[in-house]
Amino acid sequence: MPMILYPTTVYVEPGANILLNCSLLITEHNNTNSKQSPITWHFLSNQMNKTKPHDVYIRRKSMNNTFSSFLIINTAHIFHTGIWTCAYRRQRLSAKVVVEKDILKHQRISALLANCSRRQLTLNNFLLFFVLFLFVTLQH
Repeated sequence: MPMILYPTTVYVEPGANILLNCSLLITEHNNTNSKQSPITWHFLSNQMNKTKPHDVYIRRKSMNNTFSSFLIINTAHIFHTGIWTCAYRRQRLSAKVVVEKDILKHQRISALLANCSRRQLTLNNFLLFFVLFLFVTLQH
């Protein structure tokens, strides 16, 4: 049965909302009981798990041939950082969640540095080409 998880990577600051959507295409042959969720959620972290039951909500929705399970964290904390996995029978899909103070600022700075390094590389290539051109020209 086809299964998708979206998003697969989440970077947020503490206090933000997180929504993970795990959807499963259900065929008539494998129709499941709508009262019982065919999808389960699991959490794995390197940190001590301080997640309380009221921190995380699971909302289920069945429409046409699709069953969706939404994992909702209304106020993210650093201890929600880890791997969140949705599972159906032997299928498993995982999302990496990182909750960190000022993470958005760090991402912007990293993007700017990466962009600058590409520009610097292009400038260096141009200068190298120009010096080689001058060297060859002056040799003749």
